[in-house]
Amino acid sequence: MPPIRHSFWLIAALAAWSGSARAETPTAPSVTAGAVAPGTEKRTGMAAWDALKGNTITGRSAGETYSEYFDPAGTVRTVDADGLSTGTWAVQNNKVCFDFPDDDEHSCTAFEVTGTSGTATDDDGGVLRFDILPGNSKGL
Repeated sequence: MPPIRHSFWLIAALAAWSGSARAETPTAPSVTAGAVAPGTEKRTGMAAWDALKGNTITGRSAGETYSEYFDPAGTVRTVDADGLSTGTWAVQNNKVCFDFPDDDEHSCTAFEVTGTSGTATDDDGGVLRFDILPGNSKGL
């Protein structure tokens, strides 16, 4: 017999049932800016970007750790081994494009998000994997 896998919804239902005389049907948590949606559905394009706005991503690139906070108002703040950089983001052709004053290159990225992790693919085909942290959890 295969092992039983517990889902978030099953655990929430059991917790609700054990805490009261009657079981209640759990409802899906609401998702707002700065909150990471639970689940394992794959989101691409603007659905993925909506999961990232107001949140922080963190990962490793070229052996160095980086973190980026995507302010919903259009600012991006990045910290890596070179320090803190502030730039802007804008949606163009179902991708998110970034401009940093200290970098002459205009770069565009396609995002894919599954649960609390994802990938970013740039126009040259370079792929970065990252984890999503809620809100501005790194104080950027």
